[in-house]
Amino acid sequence: MYLNCSRCGLSLHTSRFVHIEPGYCPRCLARARVLQPLFRSPMTVRQLNANPNDQNISPRPGPDASALPDPDAA
Repeated sequence: MYLNCSRCGLSLHTSRFVHIEPGYCPRCLARARVLQPLFRSPMTVRQLNANPNDQNISPRPGPDASALPDPDAA
């Protein structure tokens, strides 16, 4: 389970200790001084907002093989 913030997109993995889980988003509180309640979900905000048609969701693409130097060119 995750605690998610709908304002900034922060996802916190919940622990076994429910009494120490924050009720408000610590990022929004620290940066914008806004008390934004967190909601509980089995998925992260990124997973909730993902397009179901996208099969390959990667944070960044790998290096392009054509951009690497040719070792035989020396």
